[in-house]
Amino acid sequence: MAKEPLAKIIPKPKPKVAGWLNFLFYFSIILIIILIAGLLFLKSRISSLEEEKERLESQIAELEGEEEKRLEETILSLGEKIKVFKELLKSHKISSNFLSLLESSCHPRVQFTKLNLDTKNYQVSLEGKTESFQSLGEQLLILRKNENIGILNLSNISLDWEGKVNFSLTFSLVPEVFKK
Repeated sequence: MAKEPLAKIIPKPKPKVAGWLNFLFYFSIILIIILIAGLLFLKSRISSLEEEKERLESQIAELEGEEEKRLEETILSLGEKIKVFKELLKSHKISSNFLSLLESSCHPRVQFTKLNLDTKNYQVSLEGKTESFQSLGEQLLILRKNENIGILNLSNISLDWEGKVNFSLTFSLVPEVFKK
């Protein structure tokens, strides 16, 4: 076995590091730790903000869905009301048109005292009086010539105490009389 040289046994003094290098070394370690902590903080903050964003987006979508549903229900309700109103307008009969027809078909010496208008069955009952049978006959001729008047019936003819002729008329109308 070979002997080791004695020079190796004697400890050598460690070289001294400059103070500014030690400061720089510890400062860089502290800086790295601060950067890592900042990075971890920012990552957690980003993830919490992303979760908050997703939560708010889901709330917005939910509110938009509710608003759309409410608007859709309102529109459907209004559509149904319009449909019902349209049907009502189609079936609506303008009974004032009959008054125009009656006005144009009245004899000047005939006075109608009672009117019963059935717009459902297109029937009219009139009671009236006139000065003579001649004016009553002329009134009947006027009504028979009108194309809007159907079957015409004269009944309850009588003379009152003043000598006037009382009568009752019933007749049917064509449905177009009550339309626009």
